[in-house]
Amino acid sequence: MVDAQPSPLPSADIFTSIPDLQKQLMAAVDHSLGEIRFPPTLPLVSYQVVLRDGQSPLELRVVYLGDRDLQGDAQSILATQIQNSLQLDNLQVQYQRIDQQQGIIAARVADPETVFDNANITFSPQEKPS
Repeated sequence: MVDAQPSPLPSADIFTSIPDLQKQLMAAVDHSLGEIRFPPTLPLVSYQVVLRDGQSPLELRVVYLGDRDLQGDAQSILATQIQNSLQLDNLQVQYQRIDQQQGIIAARVADPETVFDNANITFSPQEKPS
């Protein structure tokens, strides 16, 4: 009778450095979000990954540009797609909108004796005509 032994698992590093783990996590999130189709009128601007202590689930804060909030059903659909892509069922996805109707930031001259040179981003006294 032959006693069959299971073949050993391939060796792997038990611990990777924290910066390496962070790079791997961010690469996975980048890849995942790159495959998700956000509504064309609400483009993705950035995201944040939030880690907490203990058994708290990972949180992903998605920041998008838009003139209106992403509706609840769309939030749920996107969250499910992101969870499935990352294989994290307990991932909590939060959304933050940046209003694209903030308006234009206009430079104002506080002192009429000063001229704003936006090409060099410097201030200089205004020359007075003789």
